[in-house]
Amino acid sequence: MMLMRLLHSIATVLIVTPSYVMAVSSTLYYSSTKARSNPQTQFLQEILMGRCYVQPPVLNDPPQACPSLIPSLIGTLNSHLDSQITPESFQSYIEAVDFTTPTDGAFFLLGAGVGKSVSDAVFVPPGLTRPEDTLGGSIMTGVVFCGIDSQTDCSFGTFDEDLKQWEGAHASFWSGAYASFASSAKGRVQMTIVLGTDGSYDEDSVDLFSSSAIPNFDDSMITRLDIYVVSSEIGGEASCDADIVMELAMSMEQMGIQYTCTEDSDWSHLFFCASSLASEKSCRQIRAMDVTDGKYLLDETKTSTESEGTTTTTTTSEIFHDANPPSESSGSVNVGVAVVTTLVWIIVFGGVIVFLGRKIGWLNDYDPLPDADPERPTQPKQ
Repeated sequence: MMLMRLLHSIATVLIVTPSYVMAVSSTLYYSSTKARSNPQTQFLQEILMGRCYVQPPVLNDPPQACPSLIPSLIGTLNSHLDSQITPESFQSYIEAVDFTTPTDGAFFLLGAGVGKSVSDAVFVPPGLTRPEDTLGGSIMTGVVFCGIDSQTDCSFGTFDEDLKQWEGAHASFWSGAYASFASSAKGRVQMTIVLGTDGSYDEDSVDLFSSSAIPNFDDSMITRLDIYVVSSEIGGEASCDADIVMELAMSMEQMGIQYTCTEDSDWSHLFFCASSLASEKSCRQIRAMDVTDGKYLLDETKTSTESEGTTTTTTTSEIFHDANPPSESSGSVNVGVAVVTTLVWIIVFGGVIVFLGRKIGWLNDYDPLPDADPERPTQPKQ
């Protein structure tokens, strides 16, 4: 009886789980960014120290050891109210570490929350780097932190319109990181913004990009900004004409930087194709793309809004570049099939050779089990 109940429970889990997973993954990670507060990460100092030894971020002059910077970060959090912490509070760290990225490699993801790690269901195309993924940003990525008075309920922070600066530990740190990252960006810069079906967006990441990144771009170093607008719902509509997109685009124009804007509802999971979502349509679409000269290409009809106007074309477009193709989860299966196929052909070919050999007399005199040597006496059985 107990065995039957156990089997019934297992069957229930196997039947219910797939549909539940699909329901959860039918919307982008954007939806979970509406939770605005969390307690500070436990054992924060120990985590940051450990990261120093795993991937030391300090590259700038004068050279400093990463562990020597952590006590000052923790000290800032433990000795100030959250509202008293500004970007200047982290200036020594920002100046000491490296937030640079290769030419054409700068990437901003607006809609997945600021400071989220790639493991948090965020897919970043190979060859591109967010501020959170730089050597300087990776130390603080994926952790929650705030001032001494708010460590049980950390909020993102607020922007002081009069002083034109962020207040609050989390927003202040990433404001400095975004500013440093933007100031060193070169070549083509790419940005994805996730819009809700009602036109809503993640205010924290958009406001941070607008206030800290855009003013620090160097128009002499940047060739253009490519904006990709995607929907937070699979199959949902997202438009380059959305007010917030136009505001960001106009801000770039005022900086003297040309931009393009591309909208396509099928791209909803392009930048969110984590392994947990590997069965989703767009994840399969990524893996089905042709790879030419290290670039992912996809035939599609798209609407592109450039600084000079709007055009609708059907082309083979470059979605992201200078990237290696994503690994196939079915790669090991394909290899196994190839090995089995090869073995079958060897056996068949060997059988044909043996058959023909016997037919034409090559193997007529061959006996794999010859009789015992007649001249050698055999031992009598006991």
